[in-house]
This record gives sequence, structure tokens and C-alpha cells, in this order.
Amino acid sequence: MQTYNLLAPVIFLCVLTSCTTTKSLEDFNALSKVEQSYLVCDNAKLKKVMEKNLRDRERYIDDYRQLLANERQILQQGYRLAQSCETQYREITRCTESSNGRVQCITQRDPEDWYGTKVCKDVPVAIESSYIEKKIEEYESEVAIAEISVQGNLRYYNQARRNCIQQVHQSMSVLEAYEAYIEGTGPFD
Repeated sequence: MQTYNLLAPVIFLCVLTSCTTTKSLEDFNALSKVEQSYLVCDNAKLKKVMEKNLRDRERYIDDYRQLLANERQILQQGYRLAQSCETQYREITRCTESSNGRVQCITQRDPEDWYGTKVCKDVPVAIESSYIEKKIEEYESEVAIAEISVQGNLRYYNQARRNCIQQVHQSMSVLEAYEAYIEGTGPFD
């Protein structure tokens, strides 16, 4: 199960309810109590931290999925490609004609080419299949643990958001809610 699919509704709600500019007290007061609650909670600093942590964890999972796919491909191929590089220098050829009319040419490194050019090519290298299989198992385990963690964190995040909205809606005056909105201190925990 891809956790990205779990984050999509969260991201959509964030975009839907977030505001790029801060609302004035008059604009805030004109909103319904439910809209105020969403605005306060979606502007909470802790909510933003939790969302960042979820995104970071999702990137971590994606990185491991990529490693897993790479190792599976290597195992299927039976070899890994490694780069073999060498520095090649320009060569100059000097030819001279001897007295008997023969032309003799000598090719040597150009003394003015100090750095040369790095030339690399991919070289197949045999793999130890048991080692690759072990790495695949480790990556699969890491992905599974991280996905469970993200799912738990996502459930916690959604519950914290619902609790925040309910608390703002039921327990805060308009002025308290506006202050929490401005300061980013909505009860998001």
C-alpha cells in the first residue's frame, strides 16, 4: 500500500482550507464557527510540523522503494554495472623524413594537456545473489515498518485535527480563536 494515497486527502484539505494571506478580525468574524475552527487548526504550527514529518517520512519510504527496485533489477540481471574510469590525454604525432626518404612518425602525449579528459564506461560485475537477496529483505522490512509508522502517524494527525476543530468550535470565543489563528497556537495535539 502506498502511503502517498493516504496523504492525498490531507494535502487537498490543507490547500482547500489554508489561506495565503492572514485574515483580519472582521473577515475572521464573518466566517461561520466551523470555518473559523478549520482556519485556526490549519494554521497551527504543530499541525505544520506534523505534516512536514509525514512528508519527510514519505520521502524516506520512496527512497527505500527505489533502492528495493534497483536491487531487484540487479538480482534479476545477475550483474551490477560499475564504472571504470581513466584519464585520457591528447596526443600529438610528429613525423620526420629521413635521408633515405622514409617517413617516421612518433605519437606522444601533448605536454600542454595537463588535465586530460576523464572517460568512463560501464563494466558488468558479477554479484553475490545471497547478499543481494539479504539486502532486498532488509529494504522490504524497512519499507513495511515505515509504512506502518506513517499510517499510525497519519491516524494520529487526523485525530488531532478533528480534536482541534472540535475544541475550537466548542470551547473558544471568536477572539480566542482569532488570537490562536494569528499566533499559530491552535490546540493541535
